[in-house]
Amino acid sequence: MNHFWPFVGIDLTAGRRPSDIAALSDGGREVAYRRAGSDEEILATLRVLGGRFVAIDSPMGLPAGLCCLEETCVCEPLTGRVGRSAERALAARGIPCFWTTKRSIIKLMVYRAIALKARLEGEGYTVLEVFPYAVKRVLLGRHLPRKDRPAGIARLIDGARTLLPACRWPEDWGPGHDQLDALYCAITALLHALGRTESLGDDDEVPIVVPRADAHIDAERFIGRAV
Repeated sequence: MNHFWPFVGIDLTAGRRPSDIAALSDGGREVAYRRAGSDEEILATLRVLGGRFVAIDSPMGLPAGLCCLEETCVCEPLTGRVGRSAERALAARGIPCFWTTKRSIIKLMVYRAIALKARLEGEGYTVLEVFPYAVKRVLLGRHLPRKDRPAGIARLIDGARTLLPACRWPEDWGPGHDQLDALYCAITALLHALGRTESLGDDDEVPIVVPRADAHIDAERFIGRAV
């Protein structure tokens, strides 16, 4: 059994319920799953896993010009456009996402993610903002069943098994969609270490990291190599 899982994905919550964590070993040969509530628990889990690259499912920055997401504040986006440049880049590719604005319904999670990113980077982790739906669209194709339906769960499981052909999966593996989102974040962290990702967005904002367009074509060749 492997003792280190460097490539970690976190399906972050606002903190009211635990976040799902998935982690892959070097080469993606083993997978580990955890859940953590507080930021302290997340940090403790990363230390136990031996994480190095941490991919988090949450916006981790604000549009340039904003100091907060409070509607009572006078700060405004520099561009005058909706959302962040990375989100607009996804939209231009036909991939919808939540816009980071002062009317965001995930405001508390964004604030948490920004603070967590700073803390993780201060401890030496490579931290990536990842949007699992975009990852799935690149790796699995445009037409995906809803992730909260049995057909969607089955498609994501099959996709993960194909992308990680050497992985030893847990017996009786029956993940929910949150655990699968964490897993696809972890896959992105592994691809990033292999140089198979691209960063979307302007330099003055936090980018969204997605697999390169050719990643799904030769995935079986490069996933499974030691990093």
